[in-house]
Amino acid sequence: MAITDWKVLRQIPVLFARRGLMLSKYWDSPRRRERLKLLLEIRSKRDMWLLPTEACQIMSAIDAVKNVPGDMAELGVATGASAKMISSRAPHRTLHLFDTFEGLPEPSVQDSNRFKKKQYSYSIEEVQSYLKGDNLRFYKGLFPGTAAGLSHLRFAFVHLDADLYEGTLAGLEWFYPRMNPGAILICHDYDTSAGVNKAFEEFFAGKPEPYFDLVSSQCMFVKA
Repeated sequence: MAITDWKVLRQIPVLFARRGLMLSKYWDSPRRRERLKLLLEIRSKRDMWLLPTEACQIMSAIDAVKNVPGDMAELGVATGASAKMISSRAPHRTLHLFDTFEGLPEPSVQDSNRFKKKQYSYSIEEVQSYLKGDNLRFYKGLFPGTAAGLSHLRFAFVHLDADLYEGTLAGLEWFYPRMNPGAILICHDYDTSAGVNKAFEEFFAGKPEPYFDLVSSQCMFVKA
């Protein structure tokens, strides 16, 4: 390829950036190709609310905690597509899945008005018929009530996708003390949900760990 052709190609991401979009190449290592292959396979069979960049970031975090002991968890399961991805990436770990399986609860005044009660409703029977695996545990109902009796658990990875202020804050309060050192929590909808942002600001006031936003609409922290 001619040098002038490379110069044109390098301008394409800049054009996207000027429109508020980020374009990234994600095929330059065997590990990344493996993640992308899994993502595309799942998306071909099941609706997924995560963007490809968000899904790949989750898989990257799961790979990063390979030497951290503990289970995995997802708060906010929806279709189960992200749970399929998480469990497939670390089948040796137990994955605990928390959801009302009746959609979102009533949003509060802290939340963005794009969220509605009963939004993202997928029944537990529907999700269980899609997700099959000995390493999966399902908990139906409003969190953290559904975590009763699980205080002994410790975690290496948590995906928090509760959408709303109260659910996000409850997730941070419950999982934080149960995350082993080096464990990673990734949260969806950061910077796109007022409630999620407020929950993080309140919870991490005075905490030693910094949390930071990713290129996608996610944020994360590593447990000290």
